[in-house]
Amino acid sequence: MRLKSEYDSGCIYQFSSCSVYVPKSTDDPDQVAKQAGDPTRSPPEAATRLESDRQDARSASEKVELLALLHDRVDGWEFDHAAVTDESATIPIPLAVEGNAAIAAYLAVHGLSNDEIADQMGVGKRTVSQYISDLKSGER
Repeated sequence: MRLKSEYDSGCIYQFSSCSVYVPKSTDDPDQVAKQAGDPTRSPPEAATRLESDRQDARSASEKVELLALLHDRVDGWEFDHAAVTDESATIPIPLAVEGNAAIAAYLAVHGLSNDEIADQMGVGKRTVSQYISDLKSGER
């Protein structure tokens, strides 16, 4: 386990098989990250573990970075692994209010490709790329 990045809202830890986001408000974030990085256990409630799947368009590292950026930008929402399926997406209201960049990033965190996000949002895949780029650069 290694601490990869620190954000205003939390820290990203890198493991060989996954990446973990732990909010800074968590008591003993290093210990929580260590527990979350264990693939044989469910992650603690405070942490979010994202793994890479061959079907995912993005690595676990990229997905958890987008998750951290969303947490930096938008207070008052919880990540829900089950909120996005192949057929539909439930976007949390605080993220929807934030705009298209937040929505696109949220769908990307769930492993959707730019083509899939474009279909869900009714825009082109280059527009999705721009939304995600905007979020990463801090633009609205």
